[in-house]
Amino acid sequence: MADIQVERDQKRSIKTETINDAASGDNTLVALVTGKRIKVFAIVLISEGTVNVTFKSGASTSLTGAMNFQAREGFTIAVSPPAFVLQTAAGEAFVMNLSAAVQVDGWIAYWDDDI
Repeated sequence: MADIQVERDQKRSIKTETINDAASGDNTLVALVTGKRIKVFAIVLISEGTVNVTFKSGASTSLTGAMNFQAREGFTIAVSPPAFVLQTAAGEAFVMNLSAAVQVDGWIAYWDDDI
């Protein structure tokens, strides 16, 4: 875990989590942090088979539409902090929903924030 300056005179602890899930339905990638938003600034994802992937804030709020992947398809997206590509509501987990029991691998980089 490395500290980098991402906002004016404030340091954030940048964290990473691996993606290694194959269960249909909701898969928690980052557990909720009470009172904090999870801000994701990089994602690498690859699917082993046909599946729709949706990123969510907690159990009910979709952050993306369903993204359809075939075998050996994926994507990479990254921005430099303090920018981010997705954020949860305060106190909610960052979740990946899979439409089928298909192996999905990769990683995410994020920090948690009060704002």
